[in-house]
Amino acid sequence: MNPTVLSVIALITALGGMTGFVALFTVRPSRTKIMEEARKTGADASKVIADTATLLLEPLKIRVAELQAEVTTLRTEATDLRVSLLRERTAAEQRIRQLEADVASRDAELSILRQQVGHVGGEHGVGTQSK
Repeated sequence: MNPTVLSVIALITALGGMTGFVALFTVRPSRTKIMEEARKTGADASKVIADTATLLLEPLKIRVAELQAEVTTLRTEATDLRVSLLRERTAAEQRIRQLEADVASRDAELSILRQQVGHVGGEHGVGTQSK
């Protein structure tokens, strides 16, 4: 081979090696910079997620508290209605027993009156019916 060709090949190899060597020093800081930016982006994203969660949770906490208060109110109303219903049911049962007693008493009085009318009618010929 010609010494000139060898010199050109050596020069190309040296420049290629030099380019690789220079690239090694430029890539390393770029890689470090990219990693730092990635960490910073990840931290920023985490902060955004945390802030968003906080913003969304506060109205939910308020709504849950409102609903808990409403549940407490409704439970109290339901208990009051149960007590009222029990009182009304007891009063109605007592009234039914009283009415049944009144009907029984009137039935007894009516039976006595029928006997008296039949007894009086039998003596005077009144109140007897032929069937």
